[in-house]
This record gives sequence, C-alpha cells and structure tokens, in this order.
Amino acid sequence: MFSLSVVCLLALMLVTSSMLISADVVNSTSEFEYVVITCTDSDLHLKCDTGVILATSATYGRQNDSCRHTQPQNEIYPECKDSPKFFYLCNGLAECVLTRDQLESFDPCLLSFNYYNITHVCIPTQRSVTCEGDEKDFGCEQGVIAIIDANYGRTDQTTCSKPKRKPNRHQNTNCLAPESLSTVSDSCEGAKSCTVTASNEMFDDPCVGTRKYLNISYYCTPEES
Repeated sequence: MFSLSVVCLLALMLVTSSMLISADVVNSTSEFEYVVITCTDSDLHLKCDTGVILATSATYGRQNDSCRHTQPQNEIYPECKDSPKFFYLCNGLAECVLTRDQLESFDPCLLSFNYYNITHVCIPTQRSVTCEGDEKDFGCEQGVIAIIDANYGRTDQTTCSKPKRKPNRHQNTNCLAPESLSTVSDSCEGAKSCTVTASNEMFDDPCVGTRKYLNISYYCTPEES
C-alpha cells in the first residue's frame, strides 16, 4: 500500500468516471485522455503504452483537496494558479519524466502548496520511407506534422533492397547521416504536407557504396490557432 508521501499520480480510463473521457479524433484514430495529478513533492511521469504523448492541457494551482499532505492546515486554497509552460517538453515521447527539481524551476507559485494537473492523449506515430533517388509526399489529414526522428542511410538489410542486383550494397546497417533530423525538421515541421527527396545532394553521403533510404518518424499534432 502506498504511503501518502509518494506521488499522487492518476492515469485512469473513464467509462463512467470523469477522470478519462473520449478525445478528439486524430488521423481517424480514437484516443482517450488521461488526467495525471502530481503533487509538488513528486516527479511528474507521463507514459503511453502505444503511440506518443500529446499534452492537451496543463494547470498548476489548487482547486480541490488533492495532495492534501503537502498543504498546511492553515492554507486552504491559495489564489495562485497558472498554466505551466513546460508540458510541451513531453510531446512526441513514449515516456516522459520531469523531476521535482525541474518542476520547481517552472513554479509560478513558490511557497504555495499546489499540484500539477496534466491532461494528455496517446496518439499513433507514423512512418515515411523513401528509397534513395526517389521523392515522396507525406503529411496529416488532420493537424500538422511534428517530426520525431529521421535518418538518411541504412539500419537494416531489407528496406529498399534489391539483393538480386547488388547484394553488397545492403550489408552496412550502421549508416547514419548526422544532419537528417535537422534537415527534415527544417523542411517539414509544422506543415500539413511535405515533399522529401532521398538523395546524397540533400543529406550528403554517409556511407559510399551503400544503397540508402530516408526513414522519417512523425506524428500529427493539432494546428495552433
């Protein structure tokens, strides 16, 4: 049984309860919203078993008796309330931990005894693969592109392979172009659709003689109003 001093962390699925409700549809996939309440004496922990985190709202303050063990008896409901700016740091991650010390650096209500209330959804990731020399379009039916990772090179022997023609060109599976992520992000981040070309001219040649491909991992996030 947990003691009252451990993290006051809730991530509950609502069927009849109000702690978890149906979320907006993102790319025609249904998600659930998770409400996570974290006391000021604990780390904040968000996690998705599938997909990645997309924080939809965050508040800091006190509206009820949650985390009562952090609150002196003579301090009932402090007036300090804010929308913390840190929650976006977890977007695009499968799991995210912000330590108590990190949270304190964002605390707008020092010396108050409040709690963080974060709502997030777990959204599916998507993948775009473009073989060397080809051009490809990818994008979002709803929202805009948020790039998680990208690599121009080769990390397996099967993707974009033509073993009957030149099998030796697929042996190097440690082929990584270091500027892949920044190059793709500069071109595609925040766009509804994006056209990419998998070429040495675009990314330089990280492994001469190896047949390469551009592998992009991304998700679709709501467009900022």
